Amino acid sequence: MGTIIPTMFKSYFENPEDITFEGQESGEKVVLFLRQHFVVLISWFVTVGLMALVPFVFFGAVAVYDVDITGVIAAPYWMVATLLWYLLTFGILLEKMVSWFNNVYILTNERIIDVDFHSLLSKNISYADLGNIEDVSQTVGGLARLFFDYGTIHIQTAAEKVEFEFLAVPKPSLVTLAIQKEARVEKAEPAGEIR
Repeated sequence: MGTIIPTMFKSYFENPEDITFEGQESGEKVVLFLRQHFVVLISWFVTVGLMALVPFVFFGAVAVYDVDITGVIAAPYWMVATLLWYLLTFGILLEKMVSWFNNVYILTNERIIDVDFHSLLSKNISYADLGNIEDVSQTVGGLARLFFDYGTIHIQTAAEKVEFEFLAVPKPSLVTLAIQKEARVEKAEPAGEIR
């Protein structure tokens, strides 16, 4: 049976063969590749949908109440204003989709990586070796999080960045177990060895 969500929009990949990243070391394998659960975008789709309806409601009210708005602003400018409104609406949707798509969390056999994409001109990438992980916990609260099985993973490290958070990731219990397992394996192997 096929998947409903296209692969590029999936939020949870186990052992992906075709995913690589900048700075990946030789022999380093991606164990988990995560994005926020797709359900977090629903509020933005609703917001953009409501924004798309604003011109219809406005011009509908103008027609119902028979108000002459061309006395305030000429008709061609209303068309320009409407086009600018839809451009703004599309821009907000595009920015949210690009941000969701590029904010990723990666667990490899050597480290965890948190890519925080702030805008087209700004991103922050944080790394922590699995050997520095001290504690991993998860938070799942609320009806939507329980129903759609997503939550936040909290990772305490002895590295320069003390705490990592993987926000609203799918299958938080499996992610927590995978991080703990990879950290135990990494701590058991000799220093500098990549398995």
